Amino acid sequence: TSPLTQLTGAGSLKEGAVAKINPEHNFIPASVSSRLLVSNSPLAQFTDDITFLLQYPHGCLEQTISKAFPLLYYADLAKSLRQDRNARTYNPNYLVQEAIIKIEAMQQYDGGFTYWPGGTDTDWWTSAYAAHFLLEARKAGYPVNKPVLDKALTYLQRKVKTKGMEEYRFYNVSRQVQSKFIAAHENTYSLYVLSLAQQPDWTTMNYYKSKPELLSLDARYLLASTYPLS
Repeated sequence: TSPLTQLTGAGSLKEGAVAKINPEHNFIPASVSSRLLVSNSPLAQFTDDITFLLQYPHGCLEQTISKAFPLLYYADLAKSLRQDRNARTYNPNYLVQEAIIKIEAMQQYDGGFTYWPGGTDTDWWTSAYAAHFLLEARKAGYPVNKPVLDKALTYLQRKVKTKGMEEYRFYNVSRQVQSKFIAAHENTYSLYVLSLAQQPDWTTMNYYKSKPELLSLDARYLLASTYPLS
């Protein structure tokens, strides 16, 4: 006996090609049900059961946002893939609004957000993540408390001025572990979010632009994408 198990897969076919679909499993035959979706839309690659998002179980700030963020666009995606029947059981709009209420309740006096409900210490990265989500939620038409968002953006403005650093570990050519200190990823992510809010910090952006050696490769891409937003 085992709990419900789901197997998913996806692929593409060129015109005129043939694919034989024969799922390998050792389930009891009478317990198996299958569904095949064929589409000429690239959205079909997201059909690994997007309804799982509606039941995502975790409660910390990061996972609350990670559940709610794609739900901002769930209705459009589900409608395109004809999976919107599940939205009648689990209302994504209601879940997004509940996430917004929960996130806003986790804000502290300094504008940052705690990682867990009931905590007091703010977390920089997830505070930037929360501000990013609230901006996108407002853009999508959800009601967001303006004082909460304003305080969150002020928090990010203050944090990027600290130019925080973090230890970066890597292997050298001899496969030995080395480390160096680079700009914390929170810096460029916060600058990106501030630019999304039309509050760019040009001074700090140009500081890191002039010191690319302080940035990891992904942080360089993020900083580069921050400029056209402004």
